[in-house]
Amino acid sequence: MSNEKVKNNLSIQEIVKKRYIENDPTLCFDTTPIYKVIILTIVTGGFYQNILFYNWWKKLKIDFGYKVSPFWRGLFSGISVFWLFPVFEKYFKCYNISTFHAGTYATLFFMCCWASNQLTFRNSNESMLIEVLSWLFLLGAVAVSSNAQTKINMINERYYRYAKNNGWKLSNTIWTIICSIVLILSIIPQPNNTQENNVQKTNIQNEQITNSQPIYNKQENGNEMQTQNVQNEQNISTNSSYEKKYNDEKQQMFQHHMRMAAKKITNELELSDKKCGLSSSALAQCFARNVGGIGNASVSGSVVTFMNDNWKFIGDGICNKSGNCKIEIISHNDTNIKATIPIYVNENRYISVE
Repeated sequence: MSNEKVKNNLSIQEIVKKRYIENDPTLCFDTTPIYKVIILTIVTGGFYQNILFYNWWKKLKIDFGYKVSPFWRGLFSGISVFWLFPVFEKYFKCYNISTFHAGTYATLFFMCCWASNQLTFRNSNESMLIEVLSWLFLLGAVAVSSNAQTKINMINERYYRYAKNNGWKLSNTIWTIICSIVLILSIIPQPNNTQENNVQKTNIQNEQITNSQPIYNKQENGNEMQTQNVQNEQNISTNSSYEKKYNDEKQQMFQHHMRMAAKKITNELELSDKKCGLSSSALAQCFARNVGGIGNASVSGSVVTFMNDNWKFIGDGICNKSGNCKIEIISHNDTNIKATIPIYVNENRYISVE
């Protein structure tokens, strides 16, 4: 072991989370060929990146003393990279390896993984450009992880020749073949489906040309039905306006009729304790009997209700020599038709309707 290694290896204590032993041969990562990282990442659609991160985190847990879960850290490699690469940066500095900017590389890796996933799940059949961009972003993520693995391989080659070598295995070849077949089938569209789609499009176009006149007739009929619906809505609106106008006119006629009748009866009606009294109840009852004839009166507080076969009189308020009252007359035939008759009391104790 060279003096340079001994000198620089002292600072490796910064990333060791267990009791540090100088020249501990386990404080290193496994060697993995770069071509293996690239090939397996491409044929698995990026899944090998999760395996690679799992192996790195597993090494940090077992040999470096980190209390982490390699499975979850490897599964969410796009996020855990922000914790892994700062460890790598310190590790590489221990052996005077070229600069490794942890924040920059971690952000780049995260953005490439995110963009690749977004474009992949969007629908690769929409455009060939989207498919190409998805693979380019995946290659960007591979370039970042390969850079880190390259530096690890350089350290092992110089100082840890006995480090575990994850070389190419027979199982890697089998998985490469299987994944390549699945990948090709998912990318290349099926010829039969394409031909069938073209035939369907041609049949639809021919059917539209052959049946163009019925289509136009259907459109004309649809337009006529739509016009008829608009006219019906307009008629309903017009009828509602006429009905409202009729009710308003009927209300005004009833108000005028009741006012004239009340004015005629009350012109000479003296307001006295013996006849009508000064309270609203007495006034309403007296007025109701003179206007409506025989009926039944009920009193509740200052409100009197007088009913007969045709009208319902309601008087409220307090009437005195200087006060005013109002009497509301409601038709039994139509409760929406009502008239409010204001009653005025003058200084000579006479009531009048203006």
